[in-house]
Amino acid sequence: MQNFKLWEMDCWDGYKKVGTKRGKNGQTVNNCVKEDDFVPHMMYDPKTKKGYKAKTKADHLRMKDMGYVHDLDELGPAAMKRMKAKKAYLAKTMKKYGDASKMGMNPADVNQRRNKPTLKKR
Repeated sequence: MQNFKLWEMDCWDGYKKVGTKRGKNGQTVNNCVKEDDFVPHMMYDPKTKKGYKAKTKADHLRMKDMGYVHDLDELGPAAMKRMKAKKAYLAKTMKKYGDASKMGMNPADVNQRRNKPTLKKR
């Protein structure tokens, strides 16, 4: 079945889709590999949220039997909410230090307890 979006097209005969990648023009395209080839990838423990690399097919099958998942999106809404909050905090902090450097302040002297770049008390 072929759709108008490149990343939703099926792969050729004898190949399977193992995700997507960026093409030459920056478009998202399928990452098609031979069916008998194994591609090393990350798997995540849903309890501890730690990632482990499945280097061989045997590693992949062992982790799958233990209940590991392929993507962090599979972890559930609570984990996604925590990850979103961490990203927002990081973006806010990076903006604060970026604004401080634009103002000519040394990032080491920025007060960490304020949302806006202010100097530490000396």
